[in-house]
Amino acid sequence: MKSIEKDDPVLSKARAYLHKASLPKNAVLLVAISGGVDSTALGIALKELAPEFSFSLIVGYFNHRLRSMEEEQEEISFVSTLASRLEVPLLIGEAERGRIASQASVEKRSVEEVAREYRYRFLWKTAKEQGADFVVTAHTASDNEETQILRIFQGSSPAGLRGIPWKDRKILRPFIRVTRDEIVDFLHKRGIEPLEDRSNRDLRFLRNAVRHRLIPLIREIFPGYRTALKRLGIKMGWIEEFLQEELSRRDPWKFTDMGWTCTVEEFYALPPILRLYSLYRLFDRTRLTQFHRFPFAFLLPLIQISPRENLRGVWEKGTLRIRIEGGRIYWESNIVQKKKKGYLYLLEGDMSFTIADTLEVEVCPVEKGTSPENGEVFDRGAYQTLFLRSKRPGDTIQLDRGRKSLKKLLSELHLPTRYREEVPILQGDTEVLAVFLGAYGLPTLRSKSAILDPMKDTAKSNLITIQIYRIRGGEGSEQSE
Repeated sequence: MKSIEKDDPVLSKARAYLHKASLPKNAVLLVAISGGVDSTALGIALKELAPEFSFSLIVGYFNHRLRSMEEEQEEISFVSTLASRLEVPLLIGEAERGRIASQASVEKRSVEEVAREYRYRFLWKTAKEQGADFVVTAHTASDNEETQILRIFQGSSPAGLRGIPWKDRKILRPFIRVTRDEIVDFLHKRGIEPLEDRSNRDLRFLRNAVRHRLIPLIREIFPGYRTALKRLGIKMGWIEEFLQEELSRRDPWKFTDMGWTCTVEEFYALPPILRLYSLYRLFDRTRLTQFHRFPFAFLLPLIQISPRENLRGVWEKGTLRIRIEGGRIYWESNIVQKKKKGYLYLLEGDMSFTIADTLEVEVCPVEKGTSPENGEVFDRGAYQTLFLRSKRPGDTIQLDRGRKSLKKLLSELHLPTRYREEVPILQGDTEVLAVFLGAYGLPTLRSKSAILDPMKDTAKSNLITIQIYRIRGGEGSEQSE
């Protein structure tokens, strides 16, 4: 596919972005394409620029199963035709029908947010399996403006107000300076008619309401709003960098045998903004609550309280408890308080501990290039947080035969009821990775996303083994994982 205009603004901006990104030679890029305007243009632009940068492309498409089967088939057909035209492989993933909407309802989150999590989970898994160096998304300058406006009214921190990062971990966004009007013109010149997602006109979705109702009004009242938002993003980026650097130098929280804790004196020696950021960072590390965003109103009293001698207090939200006692602040799970055999342990480095007074756990790193004889092996580097916990209501695991309820699985396996609340569950970020059943004489259940390739993955340097034994003298068998 040949470029029509070398000075096309879409190609020029994408080219400048890729030069700045300094891609490795012969990089493999997994391009997320939905068939819409932005992602269709992204696939075409990258194909035209590929010879110049010596990278290869893979197209990834995820079906959220939120629309009619007719619309879904139309979309899949369009993306398949586009991938053939681009002469690149296409990999397709999908959710169970109704699963995303159901989870959003249970967790009281938006369908868009849950759908995004499923989509990115598919993209990361596919990138890992295919050896892709980066995932590439079609976020545009217009998306960035909408995001900033949304976050202004949501009362976001500097990290949110700076907008969508130009590059994030292994995500590339070559269109982050490209406007939607430029993309439409780019496709028009090539005679390509992308699909129109009808849901993009549905004003029940917040982003659509911002795009179609709020932004036209802002444009009418503040014609220079785009320049103002760019400047705001730059300023907030500077502030965010400063705060993160300062927090890295002064973060008071330490992981000890008492869990995450710091002294009252250390915490309140920080200015209020760093107190807040230290709690946000701890939230990202541990995810001890079912909330995907940390409510600011919950933290505000803790941040503003006047430190004094013999200060005591408890703040609880969902499964998280922050406790002040004996001159120290403790960040902990309150599952143990509500369920006799409940527990939660963050897995960091070499560890050994006892859970439920009956199971001994050992966590050890795997020496690079070796295949451990004992224990279950997991890729620690694939997750921001990894922890072992007790079962929760609504837990599910993605197996080869589909997503299954843990409650139903344990019943089908005839695990005695008295053991079901203590069964160790491994969670990576927000996904259940494994259910350890060896101590009860049953095979361990592993999520599809946690299955490793023994030929490829033993070369990694961030693998760990987890062994779980029933303590001698305890009830049941003494088999180990």
